[in-house]
Amino acid sequence: MVSNFQPTLFYTLLGIYHLLPLHAPLTLFVLDAPFGRFASKTSRLNVNGNIAWFSMEIVAPLTFLMTLYPTFPTGRQLSLSIMYLIHYAHRAVLSPLILSPKRSKLHIIVPLIAAGYNAL
Repeated sequence: MVSNFQPTLFYTLLGIYHLLPLHAPLTLFVLDAPFGRFASKTSRLNVNGNIAWFSMEIVAPLTFLMTLYPTFPTGRQLSLSIMYLIHYAHRAVLSPLILSPKRSKLHIIVPLIAAGYNAL
């Protein structure tokens, strides 16, 4: 079986992601948090909260399914995989789109960063 895994790319992205906390002092003490009631009401970059939650959370099960594609799990791996996918079906689809009330608008950067985190 041929794998498309590129360790160089993966470890480069992982290293960059490990450096991201260095922005915390600037973010926490200088910039405002662009989410929920703190988001600017006039920004054109604000998006529907429920759709944003769905779009940032659906990345995790899709990435998981893409990694499972080359080898189909069996036994315990299959049962754990199904439980993970059921959890994310509730977290990413049912909760934001069907069960929850309307969420506050989010600045577009919040779901983009969360989707990047879930992809890694």
